[in-house]
Amino acid sequence: MAIRIKLDVFKVNGKYYAIRVLLDLVQDVELSHLGLGEKVFSITGDVENSTFSAFEEKARQKARELGINHVINLDPFLT
Repeated sequence: MAIRIKLDVFKVNGKYYAIRVLLDLVQDVELSHLGLGEKVFSITGDVENSTFSAFEEKARQKARELGINHVINLDPFLT
């Protein structure tokens, strides 16, 4: 069973943070209004357990394209 997931990357005080949101559990929300800083990019996709690493690699590739070398992953906090 595939789940819909969104990953947002924010820049706060020179550091980059990634937040994953499971869109099957919450409606698609705009997190920038929570004061998390400037949104740098967002990706959305349908994943299964076997393809989750491919989704994360897609996010890493997007970060590299933007010149971002290190992203701190935050646990999903919206349920």
